[in-house]
This record gives sequence, structure tokens and C-alpha cells, in this order.
Amino acid sequence: MDRATVRTALSQLDKGLQSTWSLGRNVIVGWRYESNKVFICAAPTARVIAAYEAHPRVFRGRRLLGKGTFQAICAHLRTEPYTFFVPSLIANDTHSISPKTIDNLIRRYTISYTSHRGVMLFDIVKFSRYTPLQQLAQLNGLEQALNRATQTMEQAGIRLELTRSTTGDGFYVWNRSKGFAQDINTLVAFILTLTFNAKEAQRQGQGAGRATPTVPTLRAAFSIGSHFSYYQVEGLSPRGFEYIVGDVTISLARLLHPALPGQILLGGFQRPISEDSLQPIGAVEFLGAAQGTLEKFRNLQIDTYTFDAIKTSFTGQRRPDGGTSVRRFEIIDKHGIAHPVFNMQLDLTCPYAPPIRLGTRSAQVDEFLAALKANSAEKNDAEP
Repeated sequence: MDRATVRTALSQLDKGLQSTWSLGRNVIVGWRYESNKVFICAAPTARVIAAYEAHPRVFRGRRLLGKGTFQAICAHLRTEPYTFFVPSLIANDTHSISPKTIDNLIRRYTISYTSHRGVMLFDIVKFSRYTPLQQLAQLNGLEQALNRATQTMEQAGIRLELTRSTTGDGFYVWNRSKGFAQDINTLVAFILTLTFNAKEAQRQGQGAGRATPTVPTLRAAFSIGSHFSYYQVEGLSPRGFEYIVGDVTISLARLLHPALPGQILLGGFQRPISEDSLQPIGAVEFLGAAQGTLEKFRNLQIDTYTFDAIKTSFTGQRRPDGGTSVRRFEIIDKHGIAHPVFNMQLDLTCPYAPPIRLGTRSAQVDEFLAALKANSAEKNDAEP
């Protein structure tokens, strides 16, 4: 089937989906196909949200459903399926319209749940004190570091597609692809972004971690958790870009609230190796797995940057036996919920340049603890 015909068919289908979506009144829960027919299960958004706890499948899993699941969900939501026709068979061959192509179109009208996804949060320190033009330059500097991280990973044979949403003074960033290995890649991209931001500050002669007109001082956190995905409306139709909201984004915001300038935090998450795994690994072990991937970047050059090594570590504490163990902190939010977190450090060695040390070091931990106490006092003052 030629591309022009496919585009015309998808455009006509999209018009039908927009009508079904009804400016957000309805949400598309799932779809299936037979021959050249597309069946859509859609229901009022409030009804679908109310049904989630009793029937999690309305948001969980693939949106392309089997016939039995499709019928069961439609019955549960008390809705009749909508039927649309396309001018070709729907199949995975060159003469048909692929199910994946249609699924990508339909997804913009859905809400979906993800149980585990790695997400990073960057916050530009003292952002509000800059002029609007300086704020633009700072955000652009962070964008450049993210783009260099993606380019570096692709040069090493690791493909990922980072997407982001702004917080005003920084970004939430995540990988469109899901899974354990992809979350490892997202953490590596997080570390590389901080690396390139620091290296650019050093190149400009300001010292790692210090702000320049175009290189921001960052507070940063990475964690893994659950979230819902949706597509923001632009004009009268959803955009093609995914937005996320849920436990992982809320937790990241809580982690950074008391963080110090230049601090790097890793959430105290548990992440199963696969959906069927009963043996999750914790954040410390997860970072160890990411360190193995970081070894691929020894002597890898991007632009004018070359790194001998990128080493990760945590703030430690003395054990009674004289050894050292990783120290875990807790951030108590305004609702009294504890968010476990680890203080992360990066050491970068580069040829022909001084080493770079990033993150809050052990000597600064007392200052971080004071910030945690202040955060707790602020919480107590805010609530009766």
C-alpha cells in the first residue's frame, strides 16, 4: 500500500477518533481489528477512572486487546463499541496497514498505567533570580547536556528516545521505551547528562558544578516508580507527545525539595528484573548494573570531550565491625510520607584536564541533614 493512501486512511480514522474522544469527554480504553474494521471501546472519562480499581485493565497493559478482553471491558463500562473502516486489510505486511501504525494513532486518545519506569528530574538552582534571557540560556544549556548524553549512548550502540516535560525551572526526563534494560539506559543517560554539564562548566573555566551564563548549577534526582501516561491537548486534538504523572514524579519532587545545590539523589526504589520476577533489586544494586554500562564510555569522544572513567558511589557510614555501608536517608514530605533516598557521587577522570567530582560529599552531609530537619519542621508548621 502506498504512503499517500495510508496517510489518507489514517487522517480519516483520526477524524473519527476525535469525534469519539469528544474534546476529552471520553477516553479510548482499547481497540481491536478484523480485516479492514477497527473497533473502539470508549467511555466517559469519569466512568473509566471510577472503574479502574475494580477493572485495572482499563489502563494497564496494551491498548490493542484480544476479542474476549475487549468485549468484557466494553460490558463493564456499559458502552457499545464504535466501528471504523479503513481502505485496506490491517496486517503486518507491506500491502496492508500495520496494527502498530494504528495503535500509535489511537494511543493519543488513551490513558495508560506503567508500573515501573525510570525518570530523572533536573532542577536549576536559583533559576528565578536570573533574567528571562538568562533563564533561556540556562535551559538551553541543560538541553545541550541531555542531547550530548543521547548522542554519546547512540555512538556506543545504545539507542534510546528521551522525552521530557518542563517544571518551569528544569525538566522531568524519561525514556519512551520501557523495561529493565531501558531503565538502566535511562540511569546511564542521567549520569552522562550531569557529566556533560559539568565538563562544559569546566571548559568555560568556571569549575565543575558552578553556573555560567549558559551552564546551570543543578540539583538532580533519579528514581523508578509507577505513573499514568496521557497526551496533552493542543488546539482541539491531542499532541503526539506523552506526558506522565504519578508516584514517580511526585516522589522525585519530594526528593529535590530539601536537596542542596549540586546534590545528586537516587530514590530508594525496588525494581523487578522482569514483570514476572519475584526478586526485585534495590537502588544500590541497580546503580551497580548501570556502572557496568558506563564502562562502555571509556575513551569515547564526543565533540571535544573524552573521559577515562566515570565512577559512581554513595555516601557511606561506619558499621560496628569497622567496615563501611551505604547510608540511606529519609525525606518526610508534608503528608508525613517517608521517601527513602541515597546520596550519590560522581568522579570523572579526563585526559589533559583536572578530575571532576560531582554531588554532595561526606563532609557536606551534615548540611543535608540540617536541610532534612528544616524540611520536617516546615511540614509540621504547615499542618495542625
